[in-house]
Amino acid sequence: MGCYINLFLFFISSSLILVSPEYCTVDSFKAEPGFDIKKFLGLWYQVQKLTDPNNEETFKDMIYDLKLNANGSTTMHIAYWAFGDSQCTVYSNLLSSTKIPGKMQQVDTYNDDIMNFWVVKTDYISYAVIYGCIHEEMTGNCSDARVEILSRNPHLPDHFHTTVHSSIRALCVNPADIKTIPQNNVDMSPGNMAMTAKGWKLLVAAFVLVITLFTSITLL
Repeated sequence: MGCYINLFLFFISSSLILVSPEYCTVDSFKAEPGFDIKKFLGLWYQVQKLTDPNNEETFKDMIYDLKLNANGSTTMHIAYWAFGDSQCTVYSNLLSSTKIPGKMQQVDTYNDDIMNFWVVKTDYISYAVIYGCIHEEMTGNCSDARVEILSRNPHLPDHFHTTVHSSIRALCVNPADIKTIPQNNVDMSPGNMAMTAKGWKLLVAAFVLVITLFTSITLL
């Protein structure tokens, strides 16, 4: 009986530690041990994210495509559909390394905003848990956090959920606050988007050429 009581007390104390403010400081969160950016490159699907009560805008088919630059920085191409939009949004940000592997900074190339992009858990081939603190309090706690679950496939297999949820709890975030991002198997890769844009430009150019030739023939 004593063993059961001790086990019960252990779980209670563990729960208290998880929610205790001194254990939820941003600096206390660890990145993936021995993080290797080269193994992390490539295409990732955003399959889940922390709900943002201050932002009602929702997205679908969100993907990241990471490429390593010659100077050691990483370009992160981003593509997504916003509900209600008739076309996708495609842009690029930079990921710069810090002294701690896995704890990178995401630089918005449009407005120069800087946000943490920490890979706190990944196996490189299936899933990744991303964390960033948008607003850190004087106490060191985060009042506005960013948590994303990435997958190499449009849908994260169920057997990874336990590992992912454990990592989310370690960030002092309730897994119940994580929502699913719809992925409709649309090829949203920047390369495909670039080819699509190029195709439209060629089509428009051909249309203009036909109209010009038709007008010239009519005038004759």
